[in-house]
Amino acid sequence: MSTFEKKNQRVKIIAISTIAVIILILVIVLVVNLKGGDKGSDQPGNKKETSASSKAATTAVEQQTEIISTEIKYVYDNFTEIKVDAAKKTAAINYENKKDNNLYVKITIKMKSGGDVIYESPMLAPGDRLSTVDVNLPKDLSNGVYPIKVYIDSYKSADATESDQGYIQTINMTVG
Repeated sequence: MSTFEKKNQRVKIIAISTIAVIILILVIVLVVNLKGGDKGSDQPGNKKETSASSKAATTAVEQQTEIISTEIKYVYDNFTEIKVDAAKKTAAINYENKKDNNLYVKITIKMKSGGDVIYESPMLAPGDRLSTVDVNLPKDLSNGVYPIKVYIDSYKSADATESDQGYIQTINMTVG
């Protein structure tokens, strides 16, 4: 192999390596953006988590988070706090799947510590509303304030088994 061919081969290797590094950087940037950047992620996909304390000073307009997935748009309302009547084992949820949303939603509420499921909604069609629901509290739970995670998963149809997108919010639950 001549000196010219060796140099030509080296240039090709450097060019291919540079292109591979650029592609790798683009893939990393894309993955970070799909996962929501530095906003936190508790599960795979584009689910996001926020804390109740960081939401205390937000305005009504900031109380909505939009997530766009391909051509489907869903607006998630933030929960602020859930109050549970321990004697009746009911919770005031007050949530509406807005009529202009084109997705079905399912809400799951879990204890942040331990992950016990407190409530799981049926599939909510656009326009459906939850107000007071029955909850399943852990047996050893006394009156007080507890951190919980609210999972709002959206689905393309009422009989879908896989979530299209979702939102996770950590808030407080007051049991009394």
